This record gives sequence, structure tokens and C-alpha cells, in this order.
Amino acid sequence: MYSLSIRPATPSDKDEVLGIHCNVYDGRDYLEAYYDDFITCPLSTPYVAILDNKIVGFIATLVIDDGETVITRAARINPSMSGRGLYKTLKAYALKSSNVKRHAFTKVDANPETSRESFISKNQLITSRPFVRFVFDARDLRSLESETEEIIVPTNEELTAFLSNDVIRSYLCRKDRIVVDWVPYRPIPANVPLFRWAPNRMKIFSDVSLSKEQTVKGLLTICTTFATKDPPFASNLDIFGTDVSSLRSHVVYHLRHIRKETEGAVSLLVLAEDDFDMGELDKVFQSVGLKRNDWFDSSYPERKYSIQYLYENHLV
Repeated sequence: MYSLSIRPATPSDKDEVLGIHCNVYDGRDYLEAYYDDFITCPLSTPYVAILDNKIVGFIATLVIDDGETVITRAARINPSMSGRGLYKTLKAYALKSSNVKRHAFTKVDANPETSRESFISKNQLITSRPFVRFVFDARDLRSLESETEEIIVPTNEELTAFLSNDVIRSYLCRKDRIVVDWVPYRPIPANVPLFRWAPNRMKIFSDVSLSKEQTVKGLLTICTTFATKDPPFASNLDIFGTDVSSLRSHVVYHLRHIRKETEGAVSLLVLAEDDFDMGELDKVFQSVGLKRNDWFDSSYPERKYSIQYLYENHLV
């Protein structure tokens, strides 16, 4: 038995935390870019696990849904502690400290944990979204001309109006959830400011409209771009809605922003609902010179990442 202590993380812990595990998400680790936000966001609490005066574990919580849900992010354990129950202990401590009764989290389909009976019995699968990956140097992109200028950067008030309208909300938020940058929110006005909790990394575009006949057209797209190790940048592009008539313009707008913010290779994940026209998505990216680059686990090449799952459970 080992003597372990857990405490809130501090800004001075950053370097040691980043050294806990050096190969997370095949070099696409977001923790270095997000660490300071975990520290400063009033709804987030990061924790470190300490053994023999050494940080051996990290996890961050974020309380969302107007205080009804807690999510966990960026968990990692020193490989030397594998199999000793540290992750379970650290997560349980963080969740209990949140004083929230509902836990929500996202995972990828290639994660072997999701197929275990012990996991299935404790967690409810809420929804899933397919995703595809493109790897490119944004400086090499061509044909970034938009077909429409109707796309806007919506204000928080406009986003709140979308979520407050039953017809628009059901069009944008399947299963009554909206997953932004892998964070699973319920589509309520209280969450809207959190969509931009790190505005320096995020870009939001919309051409959503509601006709007199109560038909919704357009898309809401949110892209987050951050520095990583390999490649040097990564982006998550979340697409909400299924009307592909303006898809190319949305993609072009986001690629322009990525080109402006990055220098070097970018790994871009594009996530949409399971009834979205992924064939049209491929055509749009091909029109700017990009083809899919499927994401396989470097340690387990038979594992292909292609689906995002959202789970929830109730905390005792």
C-alpha cells in the first residue's frame, strides 16, 4: 500500500504535470494549451495526485449545466503507477469534491474500456457522433474562396436565442445535447458563455435561420485550435445541423482562421451527427485539396478512432 495525497493543482505544478505522461493522444495532447484555463476558470478545478513528493496523476473537473453536471478532462497517470488503482482513486476524489450528482464524459470508440461489462453497467450511452481527420499544412491550402457572405459570428445573445427556440434547438442538438470541443453540454442558456470559455482558441460561425414555415436552414460550426506536440497544431471542428448547402463556406471560413493562427502541420478532427452527409463533407475538403487521413493508435495500429461517444452516470 502506498501513501497518496491529492490537492488542487497550482500554476507552479504545470511543468511537472506535463511530464506525467509524454505520449497522450499520439502527440495530440491538449493539456499544455488548456492547463492555464483549468486553473483560472471559476467552474473548473484541477487536481494532482502526489506520491513521495512527486506528482503522479492529474485530472480536471468542469461544472456545467447550471451546476447540474460535472465533467472530467485531461486525466493522466504516470505509467509507473499503472494497474494500482490511482486513476480510479483520483477520479472518485475529484467527482466527490464537485458536490454534483451527474457525471458526463466523452470517449472514442477505440477505447477498450467502453466494451467492458463493468463500464457498460455503470454508464449510460447518450449519443454518438462520427468524426474524420485531415492532416495538412494550412499554408498549402488552395481555393479558400467562400460561396456566400451570409455566415456570421453569432453573439452569445444569438446563441441563446437558438437554444431557447424549440425548433432550432431540436435541429442543432440531437438527443438534447451539444458537444463542443469534446465537452458535452445540455442546450441551455446558462452554458452559452462556456462555448467561448477559451475565446483565443475558438471560432464560431452560423447561418442558421428559421422560415415562416418553421423550417430550419444553415449550420452552426465551432472550431477550436490549439498547440500540440506532433503535429504542432490540432483543431476540433464541431458541426451542428444537417443542411449542407452552406457547408463549403463554413469549412472555408474555419480553414482561413486555422491558416491565420497556425504555422506548420495541423491535425483537424471534424465531428458531426450520425445522419450528416459525410460524403458531401469529403467533397468539400477535396475541393480545397484535402483527403481524409484516418487516425490509428500508434501503439495499437488495429485501433482506428472514428466515433465520439457521450456517456453519463449518476454519482452516489
